[in-house]
Amino acid sequence: MLIDEESANEFLDKYKAVIAFLNDGEYPECVEDYAYIRSSIYENIESIEEHMLQSIGESFFQTIKAGNFGDFVYLKRYKQGHILKHVESGVFYQVLCLTTPLDEIIPEFTYIKTALLPYKSKIVCDGLILGSGLLIGKNMAKELRDEYWEAKRSGALVTCA
Repeated sequence: MLIDEESANEFLDKYKAVIAFLNDGEYPECVEDYAYIRSSIYENIESIEEHMLQSIGESFFQTIKAGNFGDFVYLKRYKQGHILKHVESGVFYQVLCLTTPLDEIIPEFTYIKTALLPYKSKIVCDGLILGSGLLIGKNMAKELRDEYWEAKRSGALVTCA
């Protein structure tokens, strides 16, 4: 599940500009470099905002500030979006992607590091995925599926911003 192309391009233009700012004005050479630099956004958002507010805009900085960067388990793709569980909080998110569906990047039931951000009334994965190489076994995957369905039934599944 992807957001519309115009919204994805707008998001990416601004996000890439912030990452380039952190990389001495240069765009990183590869996706892994973008993902590596991305953690600095969440560590230095106030300083970045001081320098880039005019070019990026207040609303996009609010999007970044409301983002959730960290460790997640990618469960799988369902009809309405991709399901991720935030490892630290245990919260389940139903997310949309920018340009490439998560199931084309990583296998189901994988630990990853990424950022989820509220954007255009949706929760969007920033697409910069750092995999840990850890896959979850069948028993734990079943437990996660059961937890997801309980979160969905109880209304605890976060689906929109």
